[in-house]
Amino acid sequence: MTEKANGEQPRLTLEDPVTKEQMTQLAQLRDAKGMVAAQMLDLEQRKIQLLAAAKRIDEQNQRLFDGILVDRGLPPNTPVELDGPTGKLSLMQDPGHPAEGSSEVEPVQKPVAEA
Repeated sequence: MTEKANGEQPRLTLEDPVTKEQMTQLAQLRDAKGMVAAQMLDLEQRKIQLLAAAKRIDEQNQRLFDGILVDRGLPPNTPVELDGPTGKLSLMQDPGHPAEGSSEVEPVQKPVAEA
């Protein structure tokens, strides 16, 4: 340590060791960061499980919808509207434009499978 003549705190040099208190604080911060990293990994693993579950649900939904269309003699990619309350299917003339005579029903199409 070098001392200043005007009574200020002595300035530390590279030769001065870090205090035990500072070393303890650094270790605690490093441990805290490790705990946060472990929790982040747990979250990412859970996210992967949820994404896989969602994919299975989407695939099951697509198989069911394909079956509904095939049972009616339609190819699986036929754009149709499905009226939720009545279960009535209507062919769509153009994508996004319902066939004539259909009520205001949100269009439902077969989900696209991911490669």
